[in-house]
Amino acid sequence: MAVAAVIFAGAGHSQETGATEEVGMPLPDWLDARWAELSTGEAVLLTHRPDEKEDAIDKRFVNYAILVEAPFAQVWEVVNDKNAAADFMEGVLFSEIKEQEDNEILLEQKTKVGGPKESYHYFVRHFLFRDERYVNFEHAGGELRDILGGWWFYEGKDPGTTVLVYSLHIDAAAFAPQFIVKRGMRKSIPRTMNQMRDESERRLAEKNGEKNGEKNGEKNAEKEEAASE
Repeated sequence: MAVAAVIFAGAGHSQETGATEEVGMPLPDWLDARWAELSTGEAVLLTHRPDEKEDAIDKRFVNYAILVEAPFAQVWEVVNDKNAAADFMEGVLFSEIKEQEDNEILLEQKTKVGGPKESYHYFVRHFLFRDERYVNFEHAGGELRDILGGWWFYEGKDPGTTVLVYSLHIDAAAFAPQFIVKRGMRKSIPRTMNQMRDESERRLAEKNGEKNGEKNGEKNAEKEEAASE
């Protein structure tokens, strides 16, 4: 699936440390216009994919965005932590990277979808473009007829935040007609986005807690050393 690449250096300046850090793509006007909705922290239904123009929309896709209180690198880590997806994604029954080379991975997954089929077993090929701040994926075999989609990462208005966009098309063939599939995705994708947000923020808090613990440990060690002199 062809995806228009946005060339973006992706570097920002940390006011706290003075170091250069990765940030998402600049927030486009059409997402900026939805900022009041995004600021609620809930997943927001979008009219089109980031690589589409509003007058040329591919109606196959369901698209959502969510604001994550975590920097780009943390959100990227969670979205692409495919081997651990079943640990924090309630609809994922099994997820394992079978092949990986450069920016391309072949993923085997089994997901719970409800309905008469209940779950699907399939393979998806992911293409990771970290410098351009997006991931796209396509069907590579299994029970579904087709899967297409992508993730896009934008810099939030507040420092250390990221707007995550998810776009997905599923063709379940004879298992379910498209209108039922899309109706189901409008319920399941917001849950997926919430879980990505929650896991990103949880991991960030855990890392910050470890850093604070290390700093406090160093300070206590210095105090004990000074007291013994």
